[in-house]
Amino acid sequence: MSRNTNPMTDLERWSYGLERILSSLVLPERGTQRMWHPPTDVYETEDSVVIKVEIAGMNPDDLHISFADRILQIRGIRLDKQAKQSCHCLELQYGEFLSQVYLPGRYDQDQIEANYENGFLTIMPPTLPPEPPHSVPVQSSELT
Repeated sequence: MSRNTNPMTDLERWSYGLERILSSLVLPERGTQRMWHPPTDVYETEDSVVIKVEIAGMNPDDLHISFADRILQIRGIRLDKQAKQSCHCLELQYGEFLSQVYLPGRYDQDQIEANYENGFLTIMPPTLPPEPPHSVPVQSSELT
């Protein structure tokens, strides 16, 4: 998507980023595990937007990707199958995760490609040209 078509404004980016941060600060109900957000990059190329998610240790069949109302959503569960007796440092996140990306503009939903390789999920929705303006005829009930 080129910068001239329909770029996300700085305010939209800031607002979406703030919403994402605030949603992660909400404390879960007692006895439930909080959903985590994997690191996600979003950038543009000449003919698509690229969403790259760092999510090692997954089976591609366990990744669920959907696109609706301009929101690309990546969900899954990363399980920790290692038995641990004593822990010295635990920085890796496990459990249910969610990454949501707001994508302004138009995309060919039937041509979205997703590839999982070396711990990175890369999704490329191809952009479509902007729709031409639609003229609306004006009617009047006044008599001339």
